Amino acid sequence: MKMEMNDMLLLFCFMFGCMRFCTAVATCDPIDVCSCMMSNTKKIVSLWDIDDNTTPKFKDKAQLYKQSYFVDYSPCTPFNEGTGTDSCVDEIVCQHDQPKTTIRSLGRANAYSMSNTATDGLQFIYNGGSQEGLARSTTITLKCDETKDVAEMTAPEEDSSATASTYKFTLTTKCACPGVCQAKDAASRGGLSTGSIIVILFFVFVLIYFIGGFVFLKFYKKSEGSDAIPQFEFWKDFPTKVKDGVAFTIEKATKKKGEYEQI
Repeated sequence: MKMEMNDMLLLFCFMFGCMRFCTAVATCDPIDVCSCMMSNTKKIVSLWDIDDNTTPKFKDKAQLYKQSYFVDYSPCTPFNEGTGTDSCVDEIVCQHDQPKTTIRSLGRANAYSMSNTATDGLQFIYNGGSQEGLARSTTITLKCDETKDVAEMTAPEEDSSATASTYKFTLTTKCACPGVCQAKDAASRGGLSTGSIIVILFFVFVLIYFIGGFVFLKFYKKSEGSDAIPQFEFWKDFPTKVKDGVAFTIEKATKKKGEYEQI
């Protein structure tokens, strides 16, 4: 009995490992400053459709708990704000007070990354560099809502330490949904079709079926040889049955009217 329990535990661990492999959280590989491609489906997440092209899409968004400071955010197109050392140049996210006497970089267009985790979901991260001895960055959490034609941005929240400040907000839009909005050069990029994905998943599950069944029969049922192959008799006769089925179908399809056997 002890041996059987060990075998069952081995089978469970194997099947659990296969499930973990198949359901692992996909990465989103960067395409440009506001677009990435999901590694599992090859579908694109892109914010170009909600970008205003010349000016920040979201202006003067008051910070949470610090409403004397405001944030400007342009999803894709870099913008400039202010002059001299106290300014934002080629920015995606910029902070300022009113009437813009203090301006700080929160996220540059040339310093970005994408993250996708089971806990936080898909996030676009922008590094704003360091000003006044404080490193600043912005983390934008993308929330998918296919009914949201007009994007919504929550009030930015600041998480600070002695050396760094991270600004966080959520962007809710249909463009956060994979495959809904396309990147600028998406037409030149290849991707797997839905049919290709289904075929890949089919072969993955067939592999799990055969390997998992073999492990179960071999170690739990103590089967040997061909008996350790799941439904061996069925698979042995499968090609013959397919051949007979095709032949029967062709025969019936090519018979002329009146040639059918009388009952």
